[in-house]
Amino acid sequence: MPLKNLVILALAAIVSLTCYFAAARNRYANLFAEIVELVDREHLQKPGRDELFDDAINGMLSDLDEHSVYLADRELRMFDENIEQEFGGVGMYVEADPESGYLMVTVPMPDTPAFRAGLRARDLITAIDGESTHGRTRPDCIEQMRGQVGTSVRLDIRKTSGETAELSLLREDIPVSSVFGDTTNPDGTRNYVLAEYPRLGYLRIDQFGIRTVDEFRTALTVIAGSIDGLVIDLRQNSGGPLSAAVDICDMFLDDGKTIVETRGRDRKLVSRHVAQAGMLTPADMPVAVLVNRNSASASEIVAACLQDHGRAVIIGERSYGKGTVQNVYNLQRDRSAVKLTTANYWPPSGRCIDKHDPTAEATGIWGVPPSPGFGIEMTEEEVLALFRQRQLREISGLIGDEAGLRAGPAGDPAADAGEQPSEDTLQLPLIDRPLQRAIQWLKEQPAPGTPLAAPVASRAS
Repeated sequence: MPLKNLVILALAAIVSLTCYFAAARNRYANLFAEIVELVDREHLQKPGRDELFDDAINGMLSDLDEHSVYLADRELRMFDENIEQEFGGVGMYVEADPESGYLMVTVPMPDTPAFRAGLRARDLITAIDGESTHGRTRPDCIEQMRGQVGTSVRLDIRKTSGETAELSLLREDIPVSSVFGDTTNPDGTRNYVLAEYPRLGYLRIDQFGIRTVDEFRTALTVIAGSIDGLVIDLRQNSGGPLSAAVDICDMFLDDGKTIVETRGRDRKLVSRHVAQAGMLTPADMPVAVLVNRNSASASEIVAACLQDHGRAVIIGERSYGKGTVQNVYNLQRDRSAVKLTTANYWPPSGRCIDKHDPTAEATGIWGVPPSPGFGIEMTEEEVLALFRQRQLREISGLIGDEAGLRAGPAGDPAADAGEQPSEDTLQLPLIDRPLQRAIQWLKEQPAPGTPLAAPVASRAS
């Protein structure tokens, strides 16, 4: 057969295959479009096409796993803000006031539009851009106050004195901290040691973001050489970028030690992360890590890694059990995105973390358990009350005593670590039993750099 005919046949085969696969894809696309058109035309209540599309995508992803989601509009913006640790807003902590039903200022952040406008603790925000805050949820009000940098928001204020005012505030870039100390000073600087035990460091990572590693490194540098032990509080930490967890672990491990592995389909190795040369903390610095039922993902990587290498004791409850990695794929020129589960992560011990892994479901072994002897059972009410108390304690220096908000103590090591609070004691202040257990343990450990005791010479028989 002439070469020309062979070339024509080959090209025809390529075109046919291309059309076949395109048709297979288009078959589903055409079916989807046909169903959307049918619902739009015939359903009793005419829906918005955007809503139909979003619901369809979310329905498809929700059947994959609980962490694969479609992000658009508000969800995508909030996701980006959490990771980038920055948002357009006016800069204040707020909560719903149970007495009046309006939104209440907990405290304005220093050097922000809210602070410069004279807002103070316990001032009520009665309306946002003319819309009353009475009975509305805190997240809904926060969403309305946030927006594009350079735009304004109008707030109706009722001061604690009873005076009313209408303020127009220009939104600015508001940085979001992810690493907190035990307390905060009126100028916004943080104290990274426990107020009652200044030889013990305390760092709480609220959530992992792009600035978490730098914040954590700075905090460690501030207290370097002045502490005998360290508490890392990962309670209520839902995770964040894998890279941030890896870099935090690297500060505590010798060169070459495995931090975490990620594995894809059929448990095929995707990546292995190992510690680099240069620890930021002395190898003999005792470390206690606090976790609870809501510590997930990146926080579990840190807890499991330090536990597996004997670098820290884990105190509290078994963690959430989210051992999966999600990648974010931007769509529509960054107007939407899909967060898709693409791998599992495995700590150095190789044990299963994810609660939905088949092995975990069969054995009931998942998450990061407390170290032996360091488990502390808690009620859901106690978990939430302690978290609120901790948040208030951290910003109490900004609030001032006149606000009357009870921040509570860090913990009393003399109290009984096993005591369970009754329902009528779930009022602030609570004893932070996991933290007090960490304090007890750290005070029992030799300080970094303490020489080992010389062995006693045995007497000849």
